[in-house]
Amino acid sequence: MSRDTSGRDSSDTENEKPRDPYRIHPALPTGSVRIVAALALAWGLVYLGWRLTSTSTDTHPVLFWMLLVAEAMGLLGLAFTAHRTWVRNEWERELIGTNHEVDIFVTTHNDPLEVVRTTMVATRAITYPTRVWLLDDDSSPELEAMAFEFGATYLTREGVAEARGGSLNHALSRSHAELVLLLSAGDVPLPDMLDAVVPEFLDSWVAVVQPGYEFSNRDSVEHANRYQHDQAYDLQVNSPSMSARNQVPWMSRGPAVVRRSALKQVGGFVTATQTPQFQTGIRLHRHGFEIRFIPETLAEIRAPHDLESLLGSKERVARGQLGVFRTSDNPLWCKGLTLGQRVAYTGWLYRYIMSIQRLLLLATAIGTLTLGALPMTASVRDLAGFWFPAFALAGIARVAMGRGRLGPLDTIRQDLRTLGVHLSSLGAVLSRDGQRFQFLERVGFSKGGLPVLAQMRLLTVLLVVLDMALIYRAIAYRASWEAGDIEGFGLYASVLCSLWAVALILNVMQILILHRQERTVYRIPVRGPALLGLSIGELVDLTPRGFGIEIDTAYDAEEEYQFRFPLTDLSGKPREVTGRGIVRYSRPIQNDGEEKWRVGVEVSNVSIPDRDWIIEYCSVVHPYRTLRGKLGRTLSISPVRT
Repeated sequence: MSRDTSGRDSSDTENEKPRDPYRIHPALPTGSVRIVAALALAWGLVYLGWRLTSTSTDTHPVLFWMLLVAEAMGLLGLAFTAHRTWVRNEWERELIGTNHEVDIFVTTHNDPLEVVRTTMVATRAITYPTRVWLLDDDSSPELEAMAFEFGATYLTREGVAEARGGSLNHALSRSHAELVLLLSAGDVPLPDMLDAVVPEFLDSWVAVVQPGYEFSNRDSVEHANRYQHDQAYDLQVNSPSMSARNQVPWMSRGPAVVRRSALKQVGGFVTATQTPQFQTGIRLHRHGFEIRFIPETLAEIRAPHDLESLLGSKERVARGQLGVFRTSDNPLWCKGLTLGQRVAYTGWLYRYIMSIQRLLLLATAIGTLTLGALPMTASVRDLAGFWFPAFALAGIARVAMGRGRLGPLDTIRQDLRTLGVHLSSLGAVLSRDGQRFQFLERVGFSKGGLPVLAQMRLLTVLLVVLDMALIYRAIAYRASWEAGDIEGFGLYASVLCSLWAVALILNVMQILILHRQERTVYRIPVRGPALLGLSIGELVDLTPRGFGIEIDTAYDAEEEYQFRFPLTDLSGKPREVTGRGIVRYSRPIQNDGEEKWRVGVEVSNVSIPDRDWIIEYCSVVHPYRTLRGKLGRTLSISPVRT
């Protein structure tokens, strides 16, 4: 091939995304954030005092207390948020040599082979010396052969009792390394993950280190855009702040490195729960160990593809974590936790209880419109002096505590989307549902459309009832019916608040209904030469299953051709891929005023080393370049050793 190019990834260009893609607006200094939060909390207490003593005259008692309880819950939630985000953790990587031995556990249950293979390829690219264990609860001959191919130890067990916690405990009894990297099928650790994480264990009381992660499927149902998703706030703000005070929970998603001897002291992983890491983390904290979170993106994982999988995943996590209230590890009164840890765990779980607050607010709006009674009475002057400052300060404080990663309505949208599953999960506090494990599919298709209305049943019902209440109140007003005492400013304020709630719900529904995602393999942008048949073109995108090429010649669909193209590794050296592919489409395009052909090719025959190299390029090399280069955290992947 005569063209001289490195086949570089298009993400190397300067303007693909901003330097910090997680930040959506400027962030205030830490001191200013604390002042705003303190003012919001202080004035919130003043407001509640005023509400309790001065706004109950001529109100409906049930509506009065519903709204007052909802407002008190909101203020308590704001206090927990302030506690989680009070400090900033300016973590820097320690380039310290270590001699810790590390095992890697890859757990899988009914996962597609290509998903498991992606993780196995990524483990082979890790620069730190490790031993890999493939933990298969399905006893699959194909996975056993894959483990042998990658030089990993294949481990299975009879049945799936105690789910992932049982599988991990079984593997711990067979292995010996002091540190263990825990991965689920589909997780992709970046090559330098362990070089960043292992030095943290030089402190002997550190039991768990959780690295930051990003999602590989950035068009999933929980993404607002490529780098803004439901977990961004926790990963970029909450967890680093809590980690600085040894109060961060062991989260249920993402990779983690754990110290074997610490696990041994607490009896291994808790198995009678859907979230074994979370409850095990409480036990580690109770024994005086430290759990750390590294605010550095060191892995990619798969987000739930469709709404059903997303809601199922969130419900499982909520049930598992709330189920801890039924156990001896209840953070409210279990022994061994510090006061800060007790508050942190309670605040973490309180986020699920906040679903009651959202329901109370919507129910208050519906009750006000249908009964024609007010939940509070106050003059416009009092509202301007008490309610408006409390409302404004609380909103400003939430945005400020988001450190630039949270928009004014992001939390409300997320709460509305998960309202139904979080309310149903509260039953785990009263039953043993939090201890009943359910396996979930990791891949799927998100087709959106009207089926979303059925999947979001509670929100759909609330929307319909709220609309009917608005229509009823409008008819009653126009027809001068005797439908309660609500009139004047109280009527207008109630209608405006209800219309605002309708607009928010419709916005959530619109996003979910219009969302489409029917891929399980994602195109990676690439720019470099490629040979297809006898013609040279430019490679423009790549997946392990196929590629796109822009070329001067049209190709017949369903015809098979030989292909060849180079891909550069992390050191910048090109490695050539050769094979055969079937043309699936060929269409004319305009490229800088020139007529070319865009040809889509499905890989039909390629050697195993070349196939794995494509997987490694798409899953490891491209994410490494994107996440390192564009976040301003370019670091050497050269291993640091003693």
